[in-house]
Amino acid sequence: MTIASLRRVGSGALRLLYPPVCPGCGALAPDGPLPLCPPCTAHLERADEAALRLFLTRDGWGPEAFALWRFDRGGAFQAVHHALKYGGCARYGPALGKLVGQAIGVRLWGTLVPIPLSRRRYLERGYNQSALIAEGLATQTGLPVAPGWIERPAYAHTQTRLGRSARAANVRPAFSVPPGTPVAGAAVVLVDDILTTGATLLAAADVLRAAGAASVQLVAVAWAR
Repeated sequence: MTIASLRRVGSGALRLLYPPVCPGCGALAPDGPLPLCPPCTAHLERADEAALRLFLTRDGWGPEAFALWRFDRGGAFQAVHHALKYGGCARYGPALGKLVGQAIGVRLWGTLVPIPLSRRRYLERGYNQSALIAEGLATQTGLPVAPGWIERPAYAHTQTRLGRSARAANVRPAFSVPPGTPVAGAAVVLVDDILTTGATLLAAADVLRAAGAASVQLVAVAWAR
């Protein structure tokens, strides 16, 4: 049994013993893959698209970028994201992707490419949260998913405590496009969970543009700034 399977079994048992509550208000969580109740979900602040694009613009070029929410440090979404990324709650990924698709999906076109994890991180976690989000986004939009279009052969140290310039240096050598990948002339939508400084998504976008991608859009569930 894989790590991910063991986590799913354990998570199911815990849900029976301790029914989940909404991390925003403490009410009993609704049925479904996400514990967020509708009122708390509705109160999450939407990310400002114009401000995000301006934030990511450099040397006169800024990618078309979208994030559903502003990251709420210490809030309801952060609790859900922490559970997805570190607590084994893989089911949250596709559910979040569907919400992004409902809000932003009509603005996206091309092939969804999730930001990959290093092999070490994948083995530790048992899944790639960005790939799960892309799955949910694909279900909502009908866009294809191509997780193999970009690789992360190098191990980049965690970026949690790094500033913007340090993050950029940390991820710069971390991505590559495998030989034979049909990126040239393609429209690509890079998918990630959280956009902080933008260093990871921009580094991946640079690699895809160098490989001949016709366009690169960036999309994340939340913008942490």
